[in-house]
Formats: sequence, structure tokens, C-alpha cells
Amino acid sequence: MSETAQVTAIVTFYNRERYLAEAVESVLAQDRDDLHIVLVDDGSTDSSHSVARAFEPPAEVVRQENRGSAGAMNTGVRTATTEFVAFCDSDDIWRAGKLDAQLAAFERDPSLDLVFTNVEEFLSPEINREDVRTRPLRGAVPGCAPSTLLARRSAFQQVGPLDEGLRNGAWVDWYARARWAGLREHILPDILVRRRIHAQNNFALQTDAHIGYLRAVRAMVQRRRSDS
Repeated sequence: MSETAQVTAIVTFYNRERYLAEAVESVLAQDRDDLHIVLVDDGSTDSSHSVARAFEPPAEVVRQENRGSAGAMNTGVRTATTEFVAFCDSDDIWRAGKLDAQLAAFERDPSLDLVFTNVEEFLSPEINREDVRTRPLRGAVPGCAPSTLLARRSAFQQVGPLDEGLRNGAWVDWYARARWAGLREHILPDILVRRRIHAQNNFALQTDAHIGYLRAVRAMVQRRRSDS
């Protein structure tokens, strides 16, 4: 890692051999000398690990037994030593200038803890709408999601790690805890992340994906009751 590294970009993946390279390349395209890239392999059984190793260096590859996306994100944050951390899902794409725009927002308002961007969805080129059932694609929307986030690393020290027991709802739970803790956030109007919709996309295709969210909400309610 460069001694001047200011941002750690964390790409977590599990069996994403088809899309991983494009995600990592979009991070590298940020073209910043102060960027440390950590690729967390969450126990892949396909060739994803080999794809990741092709980017080493400058990327650092960390391998672990499968613990889910929350566990992989927690590993990435623990690996980071920089002031800021960002995430790029292994099937998403950052647009050029994403980190520049977010760091500029922190510079304008040093009191911020979290800076998000807008996001747009796109159907992966190999997908045929007639063969794969997906919900309608959303246009540009505020993206309070991991791939759009640039956060001070201290935010994770204050809020704590993601709850690995929640699986699908882990991010919702962490973000709720961050807001409950009073962390300051800002959403840039720029569309700086593209979210891929594909055949293995849980939230686009699974009819029971909401269960994880419900568990996260229940955990949040129980936490507030215990704090009151």
C-alpha cells in the first residue's frame, strides 16, 4: 500500500468470475495515487480468485471462508488503514471521477461522515428480458448503498461492524445504526455508480429477499427498545 493512501476501495466477491474484472477496472479507472484496493474473496469456488490475483499488484487480495457479503465487508474494513473507505460490489461499476467528487464533498464540509452518490441500474448485456424475469429497471435514484458510499473509516469504529447474522439485511441494519448514532451524510446528485441487474442478482430476482430486510428492521427495533 502506498504511504500516501487516503482511500481504501473494497471489492468483495463470491463466485463473480463473469463480472469481477469490470468492477475492479472501474475502481482502477479512478486514477488516484492515494488509492489502496482490497479484493476480498469470500470463499469463491469458481475462477474468481484467479481473476482477482491478476490485479495484484496494485490490488491486495484477501481470501477467507464464506461468511456472506457482510463478513467480507467487515474483513475489508479491518484491512483498511486509510482515512476513508469505499465499497464496489463485484457486479457494479464506478464511473470515472466518483472518488474525486466524494472527496471534494468532504473537503467542502469536514463534518460529514458519509457521502453517497446517485445510481442507475442497467441490464447486463448477456441477459435476455424474455428469458430472465426481473423487476423494471430504475433510473437515476439516490443510492444509499455500499457501492455508492465513501465513508470515514472512523464511522465504522463508531457504529461497529456489519451484523453478519443478518445476511441480506446487514447493510440496512448498519445504515440504520449509523443514522441512529447521528452520523452526518450527504448524497451527491451525480450518477457515479451503475448497478448491474443480472441472472444471479438477489434483490432483483429473489421473491424472498425482503426477509433479510425484515430481520434488520426487527433487530433495529429491539436495539432501540433496549437503549430506551
